[in-house]
Amino acid sequence: MHARIVYAILVAAVVLLAVVLNMDRETRTGREPESPPIPAETRDGRWVQDVDYLWSQLPRLHIDLFGTLKQSEFDHDISVLRDAVPDLSDQEIKLGIARIVAKVGDGHTTPFRNWTSGFQRLALALRWYSDGLFIVRTGTGLEGFVGSKILRIGNTETADALEKVSEIISFDNETNLRQRSIWYLRNVTVLNLLGIVERPDSARYTIVTREGDTTSVVFSGTSGKIDWTPIQTEKLPLYLRNGDAPFWYEQLVESRTLFFKYNQCTAVDKFRGVAAELKERIGSGAFDRLVIDFRGRS
Repeated sequence: MHARIVYAILVAAVVLLAVVLNMDRETRTGREPESPPIPAETRDGRWVQDVDYLWSQLPRLHIDLFGTLKQSEFDHDISVLRDAVPDLSDQEIKLGIARIVAKVGDGHTTPFRNWTSGFQRLALALRWYSDGLFIVRTGTGLEGFVGSKILRIGNTETADALEKVSEIISFDNETNLRQRSIWYLRNVTVLNLLGIVERPDSARYTIVTREGDTTSVVFSGTSGKIDWTPIQTEKLPLYLRNGDAPFWYEQLVESRTLFFKYNQCTAVDKFRGVAAELKERIGSGAFDRLVIDFRGRS
């Protein structure tokens, strides 16, 4: 009985997700985006076109852009960024766009997903816990830092660093902010542009190691592929496995449980297929419960 009830909830969620993701912009806002202009001949001209396009299209396509954001503030910020284009680097312009979009206060209104492409990143994977920010994975050769707690980035306390990066992150709540912040707190270019670290190619972290020693370490950034240390998946809690998959499930036969992990709102057709598989397994009578885990969803 419980399994059938939970399945009904899952089916409803799948149907709702499919409806939302399959609606075109005309259905959601009553408008479609205008065609972008033919690219200008100069770098500055192309950036000005991009900023102008954001200026005209975001208010048209967002269902309630000025619900919390004042139009006068939006117009002012866009105008300032537009006028500053000749004096800014590509990275600074991208940061400016991210800052403007973040002010909308809508976790689903974000800059293009790869806007930090080419930026310097550290070979560190970070995670927030109740007692602070920790290094949970590293690139090859840095394994000894796994489990270290980060106290400061540059001269900035982690709580203050979180507040600074929040200026460029679109989020809906504190959990959402912390989840997304870990990508920027290891991005040297972003940290440098925000004044958290001094250099554009490295970052100094003050950490407490697993042994309890407090030390300062300078980590070098890279814009290339990171050679991550392998993860011993069998040692991870179940909900942390398969982090690269948008969703997945596992059959826990001994406890007669289906465990479904939902990580990302994407791949609707595949989602329908997984839902059908879950329905089949629930109907087989081999399972008494379905657990749906949304932790870490993006």
